[in-house]
Amino acid sequence: MLFALALGAITVGVGFQNDIPELANGSNAYAIVNTNPSSKMTKLIDQVDGKTVSNYQQKISGKTVYYRIDQFKEKPIFYSSFVMKGKDAGTAKVEKSSTTQLANPNSEANRQFKMLQNPTIQGLRVRFVSDATFNQIGQSTNRLQLVRVHDLNGQYHALKAVHAQQKAEMGAQAEALGESFITYTTMKSMFASMEFMGIFLGIAFLAMLASCLMFKILSGADSDKIRFEILNKIGTRKQTLRRSIRLQILGLFGLPAILGLIDVAFGLQMFIRSGLLYHAYGTFTYSAIGFVVLYLIYFGITVLIYQKIVIPETSTEK
Repeated sequence: MLFALALGAITVGVGFQNDIPELANGSNAYAIVNTNPSSKMTKLIDQVDGKTVSNYQQKISGKTVYYRIDQFKEKPIFYSSFVMKGKDAGTAKVEKSSTTQLANPNSEANRQFKMLQNPTIQGLRVRFVSDATFNQIGQSTNRLQLVRVHDLNGQYHALKAVHAQQKAEMGAQAEALGESFITYTTMKSMFASMEFMGIFLGIAFLAMLASCLMFKILSGADSDKIRFEILNKIGTRKQTLRRSIRLQILGLFGLPAILGLIDVAFGLQMFIRSGLLYHAYGTFTYSAIGFVVLYLIYFGITVLIYQKIVIPETSTEK
């Protein structure tokens, strides 16, 4: 039970942290959103690697925001949605939006697109019109810039500089943008404490388990010493005694480890099916390897100390 608690705590804690980029992209497909970006903002965005930039012309007239529909046909926008059925239920996916979906005010694509606009116009009606109709609207033309970033972890510092510039230019309104990076930073600060607690509890439970096993084995070493002295007197080789000790202690260490690995392997299904973890078994593999290495170190130390106590220094040969 202690082994399962230790491995499970680390797997879940690290798993939440590793899933942050995917969870953030599940909230919105675009990491950076700008309307009429300044020259300083443009320079900062140029420093972001692995990005895809889309620009759309915009006009505001009354309570309506107009866009050129041909630009969205040429460069469809992306929107995120959650899979509700099938083996991938509970996970998020990013899809291209058709102009029909985008023009439907009740669609998820339309809702997410509105959140990408400047906060001052997010409540206005959105219309997609032909170039001829757009040119007839007697208002100034704005530029809506949407930037997708494929590696939020790798570009964290560059994106942080962009967001800082957004806050400097827009003030508190920058937090109302539907950027995935805002979700990313929020979840990163929240899950960082969970990752720390998971690793802390995992190491604590592992140390508790290994220490209990070590104490149990070594506490009986004095009584076992007589048995090994008898074996030594009848001519049993030290190599055979050491092999016997390793197998004996391996049984005591191995059973909790095997049961704990099986318990966590099946228990992770609860997090996967509920959509809380996307790649739980990838994290589980690395956590299990690290755990087994630490566990083997405890095993090796216990074997060495036990052998030092119970095996006589001199041997009796036949």
